Amino acid sequence: MIEDIRLAHPNADTVWWSMAFSLGFCAVLLLGPELVFVPPLYGLRERALVDYGRLASQHHMAFHRKWTDPAISGEQLLGSEAPSSASDLNATIEAVQQIRLLPLDWSALQQLAVAAGTPMLAVAATQIPLAEIGGWFLNKIL
Repeated sequence: MIEDIRLAHPNADTVWWSMAFSLGFCAVLLLGPELVFVPPLYGLRERALVDYGRLASQHHMAFHRKWTDPAISGEQLLGSEAPSSASDLNATIEAVQQIRLLPLDWSALQQLAVAAGTPMLAVAATQIPLAEIGGWFLNKIL
């Protein structure tokens, strides 16, 4: 393939556009199926935020009433499990808020870019001298 590129002598714009199209196609091919999960995850997160938000509001109001009631002594509250349940409920709400709509993280996208872009280095070497590419990488690393 590299020999074909050298023999054909395409202009630089054609090579760069072809590389961009190839990377974009890889991204769509690998990330496209993940988009199926976006609507259900969005609906799940919104319903859970409403449900757990309502539950947390009721729980925290009851917690406030119980702990600020002047009729209850401090000794009665010492063995109470209410602070622990409030903490657990808050942790659950935080977990719901962290639900991602796309089941991918930044490192997975970086791995995709490296895997799809590495073969392009040979094509880029036909347009840019290899020493210049190596110098650019060394500048980025150091």
